Amino acid sequence: MERIKALAPDFIFHCNTVETGATPISQIAPTLVLDREDANFEQLRLMAAVLGKRAHAEKWIKNYKSKSKALWNQYRLDIKANETVTVIVVVDGRLYVMGNHGLSFTLHHPLAFKPSEKVRAMMDMGVKYQEISAEMIEAYAGDRLFLLVGEDQCSLDSAKLLVNSPLWRELSPVQNNLVYLMDAKWNYDDSITLERLLNVLPDVLRKSV
Repeated sequence: MERIKALAPDFIFHCNTVETGATPISQIAPTLVLDREDANFEQLRLMAAVLGKRAHAEKWIKNYKSKSKALWNQYRLDIKANETVTVIVVVDGRLYVMGNHGLSFTLHHPLAFKPSEKVRAMMDMGVKYQEISAEMIEAYAGDRLFLLVGEDQCSLDSAKLLVNSPLWRELSPVQNNLVYLMDAKWNYDDSITLERLLNVLPDVLRKSV
């Protein structure tokens, strides 16, 4: 709090859950609480409206969609029809399967991958992510699997234990060498991360394990 106060901001964008609210941050400066459960474009449009930059936001969204389409057009011959993908994230040593949130938002493109059946069920229920056990991965796994691991030692140890387990070796994407390892920071869904992902994914897709 003191570090934020020292910056003497005129306005604060506070990304949190609506239930948590902005107090006492709002005592420092006028504060807009962004619900982190909202879709990225919704957050961007809300911030742009406050700043009087709606046209800039719409331009960015249009450019992003164009870049995303161009990226996946490059892989239209490499991605099979109805090929599925699943994103598993290891954070604080715990496993989560992603719905249409974070990295999955980029991968679930009309020209790219579809969610697995279980992940689709999550999405239909509005579930952005869900904690699972290692034993449950098989039920959620798609044709391809992205494993995102946090930098903390607990997550690194959990991921190492996972990938060396018999359960992991039995997974179809593992046996087909269609697993991709990434840092958990790529599961953020802010505009900067979304745009940078379009640049790093070609390298990631060339390095399946």
